Amino acid sequence: AASMSDPGIGELRADVDCAICLKLLAEPVTLLCGHSFCRVCLAGSQHFIAACALCRAPHPGATPKTNVVLATLLRRLFPEESAARLDEVKALTDTCEDKSLVHQLPLFVLEPVLPHQRLVLHVFEPRYRALVRVAMSANRRFGMIKCGCQVPGKHGCEVEITECNPLPDGRYSLTVRGTRRFRLQSSNCMSDGFLMGCVEWAKDEPCDDMAERMSEASPLADEWLAHARHFERFPGHLDGVTADLGDRPEDPEGFSFWMAALVNPQPGLGLAPEIRQECLDMTSSENRIALVVEAMRSSVSQMRRPWRRFLVLGITSPAHILAALFALMSLWRGWLPAPGGAVDAVTATTGSLTGGSDR
Repeated sequence: AASMSDPGIGELRADVDCAICLKLLAEPVTLLCGHSFCRVCLAGSQHFIAACALCRAPHPGATPKTNVVLATLLRRLFPEESAARLDEVKALTDTCEDKSLVHQLPLFVLEPVLPHQRLVLHVFEPRYRALVRVAMSANRRFGMIKCGCQVPGKHGCEVEITECNPLPDGRYSLTVRGTRRFRLQSSNCMSDGFLMGCVEWAKDEPCDDMAERMSEASPLADEWLAHARHFERFPGHLDGVTADLGDRPEDPEGFSFWMAALVNPQPGLGLAPEIRQECLDMTSSENRIALVVEAMRSSVSQMRRPWRRFLVLGITSPAHILAALFALMSLWRGWLPAPGGAVDAVTATTGSLTGGSDR
């Protein structure tokens, strides 16, 4: 085995990293364009585009065979690191239950995201910086899963990076958009610290005609939206949410997730119960629509309550906070008329003024 102190070996080491995972090539495969990648990295990227991750040159979708010459050279030059990389890849692939249905997806453990939802992320942890580099070198996609749900059987959502702004200190400012739901089968902690999951794409169970149920739920969404516009955190908040979600889908599964993403928008409003993870874990469109309808009705009922709008909006600026405190103090001291008495007080005052002018 050659030593890293040998002339030229140190310079060669930087040239034998996979451009997708940024680690030493493991079971290297070489494309027609001449670029080489780890077999498992290339297989994951081919689920989205049959092209080289470096030069984007197209190539046949089937994963090429291992480059035996390159693999042998890496084992002889870097025996310990090469053995560790092979063990890492083997541990990852052996945990998958069904290789024909399972895909590999880097996992960002934070909060649940629904299909078509847009989320802004500030990435500062070293492990997730590495995850972003891997995703940007491959297909710009990774999985979002709720903290505590990174266990087999739980569901998350694949997201696509739509905007990536690297900062000078190594952090990233990302905008991601949910694409499709997945079920986690297993996960393995990579050497960079982030989880690589074995996932399968999840679909709802077949259901009967849901057109009538969807037509009943749709007006409720319009009513919720009309009330919620009074609680926007900034002008155009809900217009941006509805633009991200697009038109209401006609299929039950898409419609149920559209409704759920509306009542639990990003950025959040805090007007309805948090139901995103429960919606992801459900396998019935009918049950998901029922859950969303219940959440919307509860939210509409809350938004209709007196003082609700004033108190919610009162936390958005110091002036509103002072106004809310003054109103509460006034109510406590009895300085304000009771509900229904305001009109009588105004009428009495107006009458006294009118009477004084007559005299």
